[in-house]
Amino acid sequence: MALLPFFFKFIRQTPVAKIPVIILSGLLGNGIPAYLFCIAETRIDSSLAGMLNSFTPVFALIFSLALFSAPVLKRQVVGLMIGFVG
Repeated sequence: MALLPFFFKFIRQTPVAKIPVIILSGLLGNGIPAYLFCIAETRIDSSLAGMLNSFTPVFALIFSLALFSAPVLKRQVVGLMIGFVG
């Protein structure tokens, strides 16, 4: 709710053609995964769900490598290792 005032300020500056892309990005990035995670929690052990959830950054790195041929930086790998230790 804290970002809602900014939404009203910046929505006027957003090109109309970009709004479907923004909505799709929100659904694919936040909406659908959150919904699927809740469903998964009812069907698998919570420890397994937690382990799968911790691999989300690794999957993001793999997809960025596969889809966009983005280079993997040393600091990204270090960040992943720090996240797993935490």
